[in-house]
Amino acid sequence: MKQENSSLLTPPAPSPDDIARERVANAETVTMTPVSSAAVVAGTAAINAKVTAPGAAKTTATRTIHTPESDLAGPQDAVGSLQEELVDKSSQQTSVGYHHHDEEASDSEPSRGSKTRSRVIVVIFLIITVIAAGAGVYYLSGMVRTNRNRSNAYSNCTKAYSQVKENAETLETTLKTTAAQQKIGTDQVADVMTVEKLKTAVSKAKALDKPAVCKTSMSTSALNRTAETNQALATQLVNASATVKAAANDVKTSAKTKKTNDYNTAVDTLKTTTSEATTLLSNSQGVVADDNTRTTLQSAVDAANALLQKNKPALADVQKAQTDLQTASDAVNDSMEAYKTQRAAADAAAAASAAAAAQAQNQAQGQTQQPTQSQSEQPNPTQSPTMQSPASQPSENTPSSGQTPSATATGNTK
Repeated sequence: MKQENSSLLTPPAPSPDDIARERVANAETVTMTPVSSAAVVAGTAAINAKVTAPGAAKTTATRTIHTPESDLAGPQDAVGSLQEELVDKSSQQTSVGYHHHDEEASDSEPSRGSKTRSRVIVVIFLIITVIAAGAGVYYLSGMVRTNRNRSNAYSNCTKAYSQVKENAETLETTLKTTAAQQKIGTDQVADVMTVEKLKTAVSKAKALDKPAVCKTSMSTSALNRTAETNQALATQLVNASATVKAAANDVKTSAKTKKTNDYNTAVDTLKTTTSEATTLLSNSQGVVADDNTRTTLQSAVDAANALLQKNKPALADVQKAQTDLQTASDAVNDSMEAYKTQRAAADAAAAASAAAAAQAQNQAQGQTQQPTQSQSEQPNPTQSPTMQSPASQPSENTPSSGQTPSATATGNTK
């Protein structure tokens, strides 16, 4: 290692031919330049050899060689002086190089260990930095994801809550608009089950839960559960509102059907009652106790016929006509019964009077016949009281000489 450095620092010596040529050139151009080609070559070689400070040697050589007052022998002395100076400089630089190399050699092992440790530390530091940066990025991304999820959960929860409130208001409006149908009774509809279904729908609608409130202090999972609960409740509210509306419409339709049926039934009943009242008028002629009842019935029949001639008369008018006809018909029927009772009593009285008269007449006739019979039954004093044969006795039905034919007829009537 030392030899290599010495060869590098020591410039090559010029050959004799180079010196001779240099001398001739210097003799010819002594006044032009005091520096020999050998010095230039030596300096160039030293520079190309990459000595520690080639610039210093070149500067010194130039400063020594440039001597304007030197004679012919000057260049030779100058070249020799240049060689000596270059050798001295090379020796100094070589010694400095040896000393520097010794220091590098003495410090090479600790320096390498220190550098290795430094590199390891740097690598470890870089690894730790990368890991920390990755962990930080992961943590920050997790925080971002968590915040985003929490924000989405809270947003979904509030939206579901708002939807529940909106649907609850709609249901409340539905309950108010169907209040009239809710008051309809079972006797006002054609189908009783429609009223029962409406009552059940309203009861279930009023029993639904209230919406759950979303709070910022709630966890993400709690917000998600609350959102799901409110979403389910919102659906239930929509279904309940639709059920109440449908049930109310069914009740309304059934009530209309009942009214239509009642109207048609009332009209048909009035027609039937009018026909029956007309027949009653014919049958009751002369057989009523009070003929005014027939007059009232006739007026009711005329009013009913006039009402039936109208196009869809009011139900109230039909019902009133029906009531008037029924009342008048009942009055006529009662009058007919009264007439029958009176007639029967009169007939009974007449029969009793006739019987009493006949009885009195018979009694009078009996008293007239008794004296006549007693005179005929007295014996003749000239005759002996002999028994008469049954054939000779007069018959009770044979009129005696003292009876008239009318008396005989009266007696047979008895």
